[in-house]
Order: sequence, then structure tokens, then C-alpha cells
Amino acid sequence: MCLLELLSDMLKPSAENDSMFGRPPVCLGIAAWLLCVATAPAQPVPSREPTSTHVFPAGGRRGTTVALRVGAECIPPGTNLFVIGEGITVPPMLGARVEDRGEPSPRRKPTEVPVSYPKQWRSRISISDTAPLGAVYWRLGCAQGGTQSRPFVIGELPEFIESESNSAADRAETITLPVTINGQIHGERDLDYFRFSATKGQITICEVLARRLGSRLDPIVEILDHNGQRVPVQIAHRGSDPLLAFRAEQDGEYLIRIGNVSFRGDPSFVYRINVTASPTAQFAFPSSGQAGTEQEIELFVLSGQADWKVVRKRIRFPDGNRSFVWKDPDCAANGVELSSLSHPHRREQEPNESPDQSTPLPLPGSVSGQFLTPRDTDWFQFEAKQGQPYTISCRAFPPDAAAFPNLQLTDSAGEVLLQRRSVDSAGGICRAEWTAPAAGVFRVRLRDLRYGARGGPEFIYRLSVVPAEPDFSLALSADSVGTLQGSGLEVAVAITRTGGFSGAIELGVMAAPEGVQVEPIQVAAGSNAGKLKLQVGAEAAATSYPLEVIGTAQIDGKTITRRARAPHLGRDAEGISIGAPTLDVLSLTVGHAPVFRLFCSEAYLYAHRGSVFQYPMTVERLNGFDGDIFFQTGDRQNRDLDGVRMVDFTLPGNQAEFHMPIYLPETMHINVQSQSQLYTQAYATMTDKHGHQQSFLVVSEKRNMIRTLPLVVKLTAATPHVAVGAESVVRCHLKLERTSNLLGPMEIELVGSPQDLPIRIEKTVIAAGESDVVVPLQLGSLPRDLELPLIFRATGRMDSGIKIISETTVILLSR
Repeated sequence: MCLLELLSDMLKPSAENDSMFGRPPVCLGIAAWLLCVATAPAQPVPSREPTSTHVFPAGGRRGTTVALRVGAECIPPGTNLFVIGEGITVPPMLGARVEDRGEPSPRRKPTEVPVSYPKQWRSRISISDTAPLGAVYWRLGCAQGGTQSRPFVIGELPEFIESESNSAADRAETITLPVTINGQIHGERDLDYFRFSATKGQITICEVLARRLGSRLDPIVEILDHNGQRVPVQIAHRGSDPLLAFRAEQDGEYLIRIGNVSFRGDPSFVYRINVTASPTAQFAFPSSGQAGTEQEIELFVLSGQADWKVVRKRIRFPDGNRSFVWKDPDCAANGVELSSLSHPHRREQEPNESPDQSTPLPLPGSVSGQFLTPRDTDWFQFEAKQGQPYTISCRAFPPDAAAFPNLQLTDSAGEVLLQRRSVDSAGGICRAEWTAPAAGVFRVRLRDLRYGARGGPEFIYRLSVVPAEPDFSLALSADSVGTLQGSGLEVAVAITRTGGFSGAIELGVMAAPEGVQVEPIQVAAGSNAGKLKLQVGAEAAATSYPLEVIGTAQIDGKTITRRARAPHLGRDAEGISIGAPTLDVLSLTVGHAPVFRLFCSEAYLYAHRGSVFQYPMTVERLNGFDGDIFFQTGDRQNRDLDGVRMVDFTLPGNQAEFHMPIYLPETMHINVQSQSQLYTQAYATMTDKHGHQQSFLVVSEKRNMIRTLPLVVKLTAATPHVAVGAESVVRCHLKLERTSNLLGPMEIELVGSPQDLPIRIEKTVIAAGESDVVVPLQLGSLPRDLELPLIFRATGRMDSGIKIISETTVILLSR
């Protein structure tokens, strides 16, 4: 039985435990409820909004059903699961909570930095045989709000899900290529090892997906030989995620090792690694071409050595103005992103380092270029007509290319007319709307943001200069908003105008759902922002609604409609994602009115380390709610808990005053944190007037403020190591260091022993006033050369009724 289960059993209402649920006796009020005169200092207040953190595994293979662990903070049981994508189905509600401790982390001094403790919930996803490859998106919703969307990746390789513990080379899990590995760096000590075989000359590719999934993992990936030594690899990047290529020098087994750069970890540090021996191109140059034409491109294929292998192919760019993925089993089995353009496109011609070497650019037209060296400067020139408006833009293409171009426009005399930087734009695009002041030659100078420091073939960009075509686009700050029944909200819409368009735009919603009223708004000519007003009726169902926010304008006598796009959470710091970095669906979560609030006093109370402290709290029940309320440790805290836990506790209906059982372990650090400042959270379920089940989670509006007192007792092992031979019973000598606060009996039990090993003890009691006890340990047949830590726990009560707990460890040596 785990410690929290034991504590929960202790706290079940009974004649023996009445004092733990009722008001503490007078002596406890004098001894342990002493209030500190000083009030609690101001501290950061954790967010109370529901948030998703991860899904594990973060993807699955077409034609399979995958068991999931969905991670989140501040969500109750019964939370709804929503998905956006083709060929997938999920249950409408999350399943049971998953207790997954991961790899044990080393004990460290607690900090006073805000920290979160995400929980995981069971679910599943069924993927059809015809589901498109790539990302689909999922989100959560409950009565108090909804979360933003995160990606789930649909792949075509066999999937392998790690099993802990694989944190050492001798416990590495064997994989067979090709395969997609799914793992979590779950704990500070967690390192994941995987073993694979390679033949001499084989090139093995490891494509990591972590930051582009929105994972908290900052991955570091290495290849080791059979001796555990690192071997040289070629490293590229897709966004912030590494892409490794390893060339085997001999036949044999090799290891993949993955960890987090900063030696941190929790369930949300998820990753996927596509491990293949297929030819993989990192990029192509040029990456664009005029639609309907043939063009030679250079494919930069990972070689496992210092340089790329360059393969030339002649391909036809398909009709239409669009991006596409081109594959070739001999050099680009992974596929490279290319783009067909409606206007002429050419390749940069070196040398073009100075204005007099400028590469001519047709109008309309575009060019693909590279910053081949750290000091590479590229010049282009075009002839403009007086008074003609032009759109000049430059960006890295494909979007995960390494370039961050800076653009400067000059006239023929060298006078600078305008400058743009890609990093100043959310989309990483240098864009300028410019009208030629006179007819003549104008020049564009391009440099990378890191001019003088970095360069190479992967620093690819695309520059275009075209006559301006009036248009606009709409952007939202997030893909999820929420409000309560009977309330309203405003949705901020950012407008990007291009091609000289400055007319009015009417904002609205395509097909508003029942119960949601939209007040169309006209954004004035020239304005770049608007606020769309939504009003939710009191009778609207509390659930999640997909909305399509649109803008409509008259341009050149035509009615033009554009859909707003919003970022999801599957993006790295540079905005790079597995698929598109934005969605054209806005999720509106209509929440139910709260049914209770949670309070406590923030005056300091005192409690012994190694005790279960009863903290007075109050529930304010609202709108006639009289159901049970379930209490637990808050998912978000303003500082490290240092092992402190709220014992899960149920408050029966109609009760409002209660005492929250809080376990303060004897192992808490002394004189590190000045006090414990804890947030309790609670959840409840009810059926609303529409007959739908609603789940609420509420975080206490005040902190549980506790300063710790010294230990009351301390259990130690007089014989820390016990050797075992053929005997069936061994005796463990334990000692109990007492204070005068607890002189009564204490019961000894064995906790945490492996269930598959035959180790048992009978009920043992340290008598009142005694400090020594010999615990007979009954043994069955044990494996040889076993070193097994056994945890003995002593439990008893102070005269005041407070439960006291102390533990010690004995190492069992089987020879």
C-alpha cells in the first residue's frame, strides 16, 4: 500500500478517526494552531485556467488504435476530449487518471520558483487506414473552460513505445528499423536508451520531433557504439529539433541515447524519433519553380559525414500556386517541401556580392537564394514603373530553413529607401508595400540576421517582387476562447493589409451555433485591428463550439472573404510546426456557472514534520449545489512542495466547514523555505438543466500557510543491512527515537516491497514507552545476488489525535 492510500484509509470516517475530521480538540488548538502575527508575503498566484500539457504517445500509425495518456493541469475527471482532423475518432470523455511516477528524480533542495505537477488521464484514438499523414489536433474542455489545441502525428512507420526503466545502456530497449520511437523524459535522472543493429556503411537517420510538438523537452540525442562511446554524427535541424545522420564504420549494435539538455523532466517531456535507413534529403535548392515548368534542383542528402551528398534531379513543378512534397526513393524518401509559383522564378547567380553584380529579377518574379558563407551578401535589381505599387517580400523557404533574411531597398544611386527584418514579423517574413517614386532601376540587398557569424547551403530564402494585388488576412492570438453561459466576450482580430488595400472590412462568424449571437463589426478603412463581439445566451448548452471567424471586403468590385487563422500549441520558439503553424478554427468553450468556491485563512499555522495536519477550510456552495466535493493537491503551486501532499479527501454534500488533511513528510528540508504555501484544488460533477454531465475544478482562492515544527519521533534501522541465506525468517532490529510528544504505541508495517517477491511481516507494535523492536521478516525463495531496499513505516497518534508517520530503510542482501 502506498503512503497516500494509507493516509486515505486513516482518514475514512470512523469512531477512531472522528477527531481527524471533526474540529481539533482544545489541546491541538493550543499546541498546533498557534497563529503567526505576520501575514503572508505577496507571492505569484498560479493560473487557475485549464491547460493541456501533452499526449503520450504523441502519434500513431495509420490503421491502428492507440492507447493514450493525456496530460493536463487544472482539469477534473469527466473532462471532454475534442479532435480536429480526418480519419480519426476518440471517446468524448477522458478516462481514469493514470498514476505514473516515471524515473525517480534525485532529492534536491526546494526552490521558491512556481512549479506545476501535470496529471495524466487515459484515452485512446482510432486511426483509419486512409487517414492523411501528418498532424491532427486535439483539445480539452470542461465546465470551467477549454484548452488550446495540440498536435497528434499520424505516421506510416511501425511504432515503438518505450517502457521504463531504460535509463542505462544495459537496459536499452531493442528496436528494428524502420521505426518511430515514442518516449518521455519523465524525471531528472531519466535518459532513454534504444539498441539497434547496423551494417558497415549503413546511414541511419534519426529525426526528432519534440519542440515542434509543443513538448517541454529540449532534446539532446547521441549515438553510442557497443562500448558506450559517442560516435561522430552529422547534425542538422528542423526548426529547434535535431536531425542526426550516422554512418556505421563496422557491423554491430549501436545505441541511441536521448535526454533533456537541462536535466529536467516530467510527463510532458514527450518526443518521437523516426529512425530509418532510407535516403533523407534535408532540403532542395532551388526550393521553388514556376508552375508547369521543368527545372533542375539540387537535393542535399544527409551523408552521416561532415558534408551533404548533393544529388541533382530534373523535376516538373505542378500547376497551381501551392506548396507540395516531392519524394524520391533514391535520394529523398522522406520528402522535401517545394513550391509552385504562378510567376517566373529563377535561381540566384553568383557572384552578386555588390550592386554592380546584381542578379536581374523579372517583374513579376521571384528568386531562390542562399547565404553560402557567413559574410554572404546578395544583390538583386529590377526595373520599376513610376507610381506602380509593388509588394516586396523575402522569407526562409521552406519555413524551417536556417535563414533569417534582412532586406534593404535602394535606388540606383544607393540611397536606402526602406529596410525590413524577418524577425520583426510573427511569420518571419520581410514584407514591404512600396510605390516606385520614379521609373528606373532599384536594388534589393539581402543579408542574414547573423551576418558575419553563420552561413551555409541550408540558409535558403525566397525573394519576390510583384505588382501589388490588394488583399488582406486575419489573425487571432489563440485558437481557443471561453466565457460563461449568459455572458459575452470580445475576440481581438489582427488585420494584415497587402497590395495597398485600405478599405473597410466586415468581421463576422460563419454559421454561428445555436445560443451564440455574433454582433458583426465593420473595421474602418485603414484600421489594422477589430474586436468581434460574441454573446452567449443563458440557455446555451455548456460545451465547446467550433467557430470560423471571417472577414469580408469589397476589392476591385469583387466581394472577397478571408478566414482568420490562429496559432496552436504545437510550435517551437521559431513558429515551426509539424504541419501548418495555425488553424482556421476558433474553439469557443461555453462554461457553466460555478457551483462552489474554496477558501481558507492565510494566517500561518504550525505543524510537525512527519504528521498529517488538519487545515481548516471553507466551501461556499452556489446555486443550490449540494453534491460531494473531492479535494486534492493543486496542480500548480507557487513554489516546490518539498514532498508535501494533500491527502485525497471527499466532503459529503451539504457540508461547508471541514479540515483538509495535509501530509508533511519527515524528510522536508529544514531552513530552506521559510514556510509551505500550498494551493488546494477540488472538483465536483453535476447534471445541468440540459441533462449533460458537467465537471468543475476549483482552486482555493487562498493559500494553506504552514510553518513546520520538529519531528515528534524518528524510526531508524539498528541494522541497516541484513544478509539472507537459506533461512525463511530474518529479524530486523529497528529503533524509535521519541520525544515527549508521543509516548504511546506505534504500529510497524512494510511498505513498497515488490509484489512478486515473497516478503511479509506480521503485525508488529512498538509498545508505549518502548524504543526498540525486532521485526520478524518472513521470506520465501529469493533470487541470488539481490540488493533490495525495504521500507518500514511506524504510525501512531499524539495525545491530541494527530497522526504521526516515520519511515526507515533496510537493505536486504540475498546471497
